Amino acid sequence: MRRRRAHLRDLHLGRHGSRAIGKTITGKKIAIGVIDHHTLQVETPDEVAAFIRRALEFIPAERLVISSDCGMGREGMSRKHAFFKMVALVQGTNIVRRELGFPKRKAAPVIRGFRWHCWGRAR
Repeated sequence: MRRRRAHLRDLHLGRHGSRAIGKTITGKKIAIGVIDHHTLQVETPDEVAAFIRRALEFIPAERLVISSDCGMGREGMSRKHAFFKMVALVQGTNIVRRELGFPKRKAAPVIRGFRWHCWGRAR
């Protein structure tokens, strides 16, 4: 069976000929997962933006679709975690949209006083 979908981590590692993805798959949109559903650690908007910029090296903006790696229904993930992950997805996408001159999209407001913390993560 042929694998039909590659995750953003695969783009970083080059496992699927990421340079060729944008050239080989033409006339179709390509969705990349920028939110990891395997961990409860919430990505920051800056991390999401970095993933998107990396993907834009291979896939034209008009064909790029931003999504999560998969659903958020894994055991142990609360709605709160999923909510913040999706807010990070929209905020990170808006960073890149602004850089490209596109209008930004609305994101649900984050809880007042909330800050993105990255304990134990290399910056």
